[in-house]
Amino acid sequence: NNHVGTKSDNELHIQGLINLADNVKEDGGFMIVPGFKHHLVDWANSTNDKLSARYRRQNFIVLPENEPLQKLAIRVTCRAGSLVLWDQRTAHGSDSNQSNRVRYAQFLKVFPAIEYESKRAEARRKSLQKLINDAGFNDDVTELGKKMFGLEKWEA
Repeated sequence: NNHVGTKSDNELHIQGLINLADNVKEDGGFMIVPGFKHHLVDWANSTNDKLSARYRRQNFIVLPENEPLQKLAIRVTCRAGSLVLWDQRTAHGSDSNQSNRVRYAQFLKVFPAIEYESKRAEARRKSLQKLINDAGFNDDVTELGKKMFGLEKWEA
């Protein structure tokens, strides 16, 4: 799910990463433009004509080298075990790896629970249940896990 809540619903979508190995500047990796979420709508409106045709079928935009946002981005280095969280509306991405070390990170996304009766929730539920069944993990999913995965309803 790479879709951000719309400006009208102002949903908060949190993304994150957990570094599984030390990550230094030369290793490339996570970059972010601090405070960008406050400018997202204006930036999107000002670049729509230039970028929309090129990225029409993608859920992300690769910023051109000459994009002024590139100069505002900061590189975030982390030790193994570090957790980095950010608002998905903030411009973010990765810098190229200039070292011979591999980057190891687990990415995550946190968003409001999907309406249980929605078609999207049902499709997600079926897909996850199939993955769990195929992997033979049916008996390993806890009651909390079933709710977190959207397999069961949260009690009000």
